[in-house]
Amino acid sequence: MARYATYFFNGQYQIFCWNVSVALYKLWVTYNRLEVNLSFFLKRHNYKGSISFAVGFCLVLWGWAVVGMLVQEYGS
Repeated sequence: MARYATYFFNGQYQIFCWNVSVALYKLWVTYNRLEVNLSFFLKRHNYKGSISFAVGFCLVLWGWAVVGMLVQEYGS
């Protein structure tokens, strides 16, 4: 119990609150922009580019960087 009390009373509580507020702000911005971004990527004429971008991004994350970039380029 003493460690918990010293955490909140030695000045780190303000840092904790700041980090929580920054995280909540980023979540709020992400949530508000999510609908706009999804409506852009899910338009009927953007399917080819959206799918190739997602597949290429996954390939880059899996270590196939050159192939992933080529797949992304195909969709643009």
